[in-house]
Amino acid sequence: FLLWRPSPGRVTMLAAAYVVGSCFSLVYGLFDGPTAEGRYLGLSPHPNAFGHSMAFGVMLIPFLVARMPARRWWWYAAGAACCYGIWISGSRASLVAFVLIAVVYVVNERSVWATAVLLYAGVIFAIVWGLVVAASGNNAFARLLGAGSASDSDGQRVLRFHNAVVEMSKHPLLGDGFEQGREAHNIYLQVATGAGIFG
Repeated sequence: FLLWRPSPGRVTMLAAAYVVGSCFSLVYGLFDGPTAEGRYLGLSPHPNAFGHSMAFGVMLIPFLVARMPARRWWWYAAGAACCYGIWISGSRASLVAFVLIAVVYVVNERSVWATAVLLYAGVIFAIVWGLVVAASGNNAFARLLGAGSASDSDGQRVLRFHNAVVEMSKHPLLGDGFEQGREAHNIYLQVATGAGIFG
């Protein structure tokens, strides 16, 4: 990518293509329907990957609005669609990352408009809090609060973490290869299991 050194216009088109692709993934996911757990996949192999792709799409919206202000409402609509994709993916990590990046963006940009949007979103969320908490399901917020398939997912992660620690202890210096370590669901532990402490 550094050797390619794309022009600013080409970088803008790449970002726009990613966001448009995310929207197509969302539409496909809505037509394809939810998984047995009630989570959506889009064009990805896993609901978490779908949520992460939607989060990346949202993060590109401020850049695209700044680069193409004449089409800003299109990008705002695409950003709202990606936010909905995060919601229906059930990905807790994508939701938390989105909220943290939104707060960092407001603090970093010191934009009155962005601050107002964040405050209004917080007020609206506080108003509908009771409805959101009462509604069971596998949306990202419900799973963050422990509803739906979250407890089963947490249990599987704890088990995989334990298994990876056991595998790592067998070959702590050089690792045991990435076949078993992949299961750890924690990148630091995956590398330690696969390539050892030196890796």
